[in-house]
Amino acid sequence: SLSLTLCLSVSLFSQVSLVILVLRKGSTVNALEISILSIGLLFCFFWAMLGFYAVRKESNNLMYLFNVLSLLEIVYIIFKCVNIVEHWSEYKTDHVEKLAYTLYCVAALAIVVRGILLYVAETVRRDFGHGLQEHLG
Repeated sequence: SLSLTLCLSVSLFSQVSLVILVLRKGSTVNALEISILSIGLLFCFFWAMLGFYAVRKESNNLMYLFNVLSLLEIVYIIFKCVNIVEHWSEYKTDHVEKLAYTLYCVAALAIVVRGILLYVAETVRRDFGHGLQEHLG
C-alpha cells in the first residue's frame, strides 16, 4: 500500500501547511490562532495515525472514520477559502495578500491530494481480507 502511504505523507504535509496558514497577521498570534494551531496539528497527526492503523489492522470501521474525517477536512479547506473571500479587505496589506494567495494554492493542492487519497483509501479498503495483512507482517 505504498500509494496510500505516499498520499498520507503528501496530505499530512499540505494539512500542516494549511493549519499554519491560518495566521493572518504574520508573526502576531492571538489566543484563538494558538488554539487552532494546537488542535489542528494534533488533529493532523491523529488523522495520519488513524489511516495508518486502519490499513494495518484492516478495520473497515476505522477506515470509514478516516474517510469521513478526510471529507470534513475538505469542508474546512473550502470554509477557510470562503472566509478569506468574505474578509478580503483585511487581507489588503501586501504580505498578507500574498499569504492569502499562497493559501489558495495550498488549498487547491490539498483538495486534489485529498481526493486522490480518498480514492486510494477506498481501493485499499475494498481489498481488506485478501492477504494485505499477511504482507504487512
